[in-house]
Amino acid sequence: CQEQCGRLQENVDEFLAASRLAAGKMKLVLKPARAEDIVAGALGELAPVLEKRGIRVQVFSESEQPLYCDSGWMRAAIANILKNSAESMEEGGIIEIRHRVEGKRNILELTDEGGGISEDAGRHLFERFYTGRQGSGGTGLGLAIAREVVEACHGTIDAFSVSGEGKRKDGTRFRMKFRILSGPETYG
Repeated sequence: CQEQCGRLQENVDEFLAASRLAAGKMKLVLKPARAEDIVAGALGELAPVLEKRGIRVQVFSESEQPLYCDSGWMRAAIANILKNSAESMEEGGIIEIRHRVEGKRNILELTDEGGGISEDAGRHLFERFYTGRQGSGGTGLGLAIAREVVEACHGTIDAFSVSGEGKRKDGTRFRMKFRILSGPETYG
């Protein structure tokens, strides 16, 4: 009963967060944040889930360029993507997280070994209430919330299938791109 109540509370919290974001009722505070700190926070939040499934996460940082974002909400967005990736994978897989700069963009990518996504699923992946796992739980809000947070932080997000390389299995890559700006005042 306690476990079920916990799940119900998570669902209610997710519905409320999605509603507030969509209605513009939630004020995000954008300021410089280290991508590595945001990722570490999301990994800490999901450590029990990842550990239980034997999923390893490799983090590569090729830049010290900060993200201008609301770090709490961005941590939640990354956690939603990680959770989605972990649920799509077999036990013992690898998720790779990479932060780099490309031109005038901060790039944050998460690549899993979940087998990839179909073209149809790719078109609907960030829509509210869409879930590719019919009958296996989930509200279909996690990736929609992630998209809304990324966009509120003046970024873009997309997802696409990637072929396995070497010993890696086929998977999905979530790519977030953020403009590099001189400071939060630029977002006004």
